[in-house]
Formats: sequence, C-alpha cells, structure tokens
Amino acid sequence: MAYTVDYTDGTKTAILVNDGTVDTTTDLKLIGKNYSRYGEVVAEDFLHLLENFAAGTAPSRPSEGQLWYDSTNNCMKYFDDTQGNSGNWKGVGSMTVQSAAPNGVGETDGHMWLDSDNGQLYMYYNV
Repeated sequence: MAYTVDYTDGTKTAILVNDGTVDTTTDLKLIGKNYSRYGEVVAEDFLHLLENFAAGTAPSRPSEGQLWYDSTNNCMKYFDDTQGNSGNWKGVGSMTVQSAAPNGVGETDGHMWLDSDNGQLYMYYNV
C-alpha cells in the first residue's frame, strides 16, 4: 500500500510513494515499501545531504529552503521558492569576525570581514 510524505509546509501537495518504487520528485529519493535495493539509495541520499549537494550546477528538483554548495563559486546557497522569488537560488552570507584580515584564499565576491578591533566592515568584490 502506497504511503504519503507530507511537507513541513502543509499548503504544499504531499508526495505519494508507491510500493516497490523509488520516487524522484525531489533531489532526495523516497523509497516505497518493499523496494529490494534500498541500501544504495539511502546511502546516496545521506551523502548528498552531508555534502549539501556540492556541484558546479544547482540541483534539478529543489525544495524550498534546500541548501546547495555551489562548488563553481565556492559558496553556500539556498532555494527561495516563495511567492515573487519562484525558483531562485540565493547566496547565504558569510562573514569572518577577527582582528586581522583573512588571507583572501577562497574568498569570493560578497564575503565579508568584520575587523573586531576597529569595528570596520569590509566586503570582498572582484577578488
């Protein structure tokens, strides 16, 4: 007998997972009852969560609030599917707070550094 997987947001349509199948509605696969090779599917889902879907391209079936590590631009992004922003990946701000400037390695446009000794905020642009 199929089962229903509800979103946290009760206004979204639940996902129906049929017996013996793997549902691919989202970027994580949902396993139906009695699916025989579930181990690999579960392990891959956990790995994708652990690495925040790290890749140079965005996940193809995102859910609102999903995190993605954009390995091309070296930054964390989240999926904003709210009304007026349908389907946009937005960067998660990052800030270093310390007395000395970071060495700049790995910094990308938009990263910030707060000079904790002088209360001055700096932002990387065209690094």
